[in-house]
Amino acid sequence: MDIYTIIKLLGIITFLFLVLTFAFGFFKLKIKNRIFFHKIFAIVTLFLGFIHGLIVIYLTYFR
Repeated sequence: MDIYTIIKLLGIITFLFLVLTFAFGFFKLKIKNRIFFHKIFAIVTLFLGFIHGLIVIYLTYFR
């Protein structure tokens, strides 16, 4: 698997976590720990987005 495939997959996974974060924060789902899951998904989304951005910037400007 080459690095560009990894970047695409990481971007798609980040977007899916962003949608999940929005769903748990916006909709009043009847889940016991809805806010907890919202916070966890937000942290994971930020982490994945940061890693995705670093890889793209590295390959664009420093390689």
